[in-house]
Amino acid sequence: MRQAIINKTLIDGEQLYYTEIPQCYYYCKYFTIREAFCYIEDESIVKEECYEIDEIDTIPDNYYPINNNISFKTINSEKYAILECLDRKYKIPYKFYKNIIEYLYCDIYVYDGLNQEHNGLLIFVADNEIIGWLESCAFKIYSEIDDDYSIEQDCKLIPKEITENAIFKDVMIFKKGFAKVVFDDFCAKLDSKGNIIQKLKCEDCWFNDEYTDIKIGGKWGVIDSNNNFIIPPKYENIYDIQDDMWKVILNNKIGIIDRNDNVIVDIMYDKIFDYKDTSYFIVKKDKFWGIIDKNKNVIIPFEYSKLNYCCRDNDKESCFYAVKNGFAGIINIKKDIIIPFEYKELFYLSKNTIAAKIDNNKFILINKNNKQICSQIFEDIHSNYDDTEIYPAKINGLWGFIDDLGNTKIDFKYTDVTEFSEGYCDVSINETPDFFDDYGLINKNGTLILDYKYSQYCTFVIDKNRFIVEQGGKSFIIDKKGTVIVDKPYKYIIPIASNGFLPIELDNGYKGFIDRNGNPLKINKETLNIPAIKINYDIISQKEKIKLIFGGEEL
Repeated sequence: MRQAIINKTLIDGEQLYYTEIPQCYYYCKYFTIREAFCYIEDESIVKEECYEIDEIDTIPDNYYPINNNISFKTINSEKYAILECLDRKYKIPYKFYKNIIEYLYCDIYVYDGLNQEHNGLLIFVADNEIIGWLESCAFKIYSEIDDDYSIEQDCKLIPKEITENAIFKDVMIFKKGFAKVVFDDFCAKLDSKGNIIQKLKCEDCWFNDEYTDIKIGGKWGVIDSNNNFIIPPKYENIYDIQDDMWKVILNNKIGIIDRNDNVIVDIMYDKIFDYKDTSYFIVKKDKFWGIIDKNKNVIIPFEYSKLNYCCRDNDKESCFYAVKNGFAGIINIKKDIIIPFEYKELFYLSKNTIAAKIDNNKFILINKNNKQICSQIFEDIHSNYDDTEIYPAKINGLWGFIDDLGNTKIDFKYTDVTEFSEGYCDVSINETPDFFDDYGLINKNGTLILDYKYSQYCTFVIDKNRFIVEQGGKSFIIDKKGTVIVDKPYKYIIPIASNGFLPIELDNGYKGFIDRNGNPLKINKETLNIPAIKINYDIISQKEKIKLIFGGEEL
């Protein structure tokens, strides 16, 4: 398949091209980075975005070690690590991945499916500790691509009305009537009529109800509705949670502060899980998890290698999935053991049914009293993204669907399935399913809604009659009959139709919004020129002000 050229540059005289895959994931000891733009814009700037994901504690099955070959290159004075693996090259920005780059002689494990473009997780291991991983969709670099094919050819297929309104470098979904957009050097708040109503001169920002998280001089802080800093920009990252509280990162450690920058949870932990019940927090310190309350008292001791919420019983009491000494169990906030630590893995299917892994490729169903519900042993089981009351399960190499008592509800005939979401599930019947264009969509009755010709995890429900699908690397909208409503000019359509609008991305990298019928949100271009708001820096010391004015560099 020919690759669309997003950008090209020279590395030590070698011309390299980047594929059209829009995002990728790196994980190292303390944080994860998702680079939403996998290319060098204007041959100088690499865009990045940080967020957290779950950890891997042990090397999964079907992984094997490979010889690593890491070398350093320089692009326009920016240092990168070039990881050469089999027939691929991965470009790792040095300034974001020091924790990986420091382990130049670490072991690297690779999944058997690396030869497939969409698959192949690389795991970095040093001193028997998994220090990070890299998904193979990231920064694929090819030295040979058909020069006769380019983005401009695809862009010609897009109606002018779309290209004239997809003008932003980045967009986020609408939330409470507003969306964050990025253009030029500004972050802005866009309303559902296409008007820019607020513009900020900053590196990044997040608009919340009353406050705005803002990044200036490489650091994050918070301003209020009067544009006064209430939390100075001094944190490496900041996340609004609730109740006027923020999770913050400082010196690669995580804590929680309030609107007055008072520390609620000491900034000393490796990870924190926040939940709607903010009377206590799940935190990780020195490789072990525990639970503390707002007064910093330890409620659950730090003795678990994994600890996370797994259920809520009518919001009366929290239950936690925990792993201790290599075995999984379930406990409550009172430290009572709900399910004993004797399983390899546990997760709730329904309020009364738990899937328990007893060995490799062996799952059983148990109840809250740790009693087996049915005699059937399954090779694999999935929970769902929604409340659909049938669940994917695998027997004799094929997938079907069961209820929470283990009864078969949809026959075991699929070679691969995902999980139910919005009442639908992606399935494949091909013997060796390809993640590209081999998946159909069924409802909870097992009726095939969309034929087997779309990409896995790329069928999304807009409403009961319309779906966003991906086929051949392009996103478009169809109805239940498979009739195309919105054709295939888009590189990507984000499947969240908040305020009636779906974020879209074009092959040239620019973004905008369309409605459910494919009509663009028309941008009032005059509002792009409104003056940027003036931020009050009085809370910040004179020395810090100077650093911010001069790009965060010490004078």
